[in-house]
Amino acid sequence: MLRKTLEGKHLSNMAMAQVVRRMNAERHSAGLPKYVDPKENNREVVPHGFRSTFTDWVADRSNFDKETREFATGHAITDKTVAAYRRGTAVEKRRKLMDAWAGYCASPTSGDVVPFRKGEAR
Repeated sequence: MLRKTLEGKHLSNMAMAQVVRRMNAERHSAGLPKYVDPKENNREVVPHGFRSTFTDWVADRSNFDKETREFATGHAITDKTVAAYRRGTAVEKRRKLMDAWAGYCASPTSGDVVPFRKGEAR
């Protein structure tokens, strides 16, 4: 149902935050540990952490260029000269990047990816 209603739309930061809060509340109620960031003193995960993880993955584990990564994360071009001439959106490059990211997230092999499907616990 959720997939059907969100098809073709993005989740806002607030919606993502609410999803994470609900997931952690459900885990806590079930006696499971909450999803936390061990690099941040076990602070509960937040949506911005997903962006940071994505950025690290692109830089460390893919061959995509920095410009495509910046477009994918929605960062503005801060150099005014570059921004004046860069009018494209790199949509095909971003599509390939997001397909690669989806593949990485869907097939965890190294323990780096925590599954978020209901009923799956680590």
